[in-house]
Amino acid sequence: MREIKQMMALAALAVSAYTDIRERNIYILPLIVASTGGIVISLADFVFTPCGTGMPILSYDLLIPAVAGFAMILLARTGRIGVGEGDGYLLACLGMLVGVRTQMFTFAAALICGAIYSGYLLISKRGRMKTVIPFAPFVMTGFLVTVYYGL
Repeated sequence: MREIKQMMALAALAVSAYTDIRERNIYILPLIVASTGGIVISLADFVFTPCGTGMPILSYDLLIPAVAGFAMILLARTGRIGVGEGDGYLLACLGMLVGVRTQMFTFAAALICGAIYSGYLLISKRGRMKTVIPFAPFVMTGFLVTVYYGL
């Protein structure tokens, strides 16, 4: 089941990274499709899990990651941080697919990759402090690093 969720997450991340680079937009429909698949798989795990162990799995798989992603959406709506709403939806979807631990490691790796790229842009004088860069490719890179190293 975990591998299926990871492949669904990778597909959603690839589509989002492509559209974020090309159009500076993250479409919600692929994220809804992937999230729905993750919810169905998590609910199937919940139903077929022995009694007494299902609720932690359900909250770990769905509720906590969704809250983390929607907190980022609320921060984006305040306009005080340079992250868009689509990035929040992307992280909420990713969390519902792969769980909160992988979501947090992916987000941390994405921030590090984005900081390295931003530093490169500043040093090479190709960008300024207000240069907008797409974040979804870094989330995809962070996810690949997280999965590869098994974090």
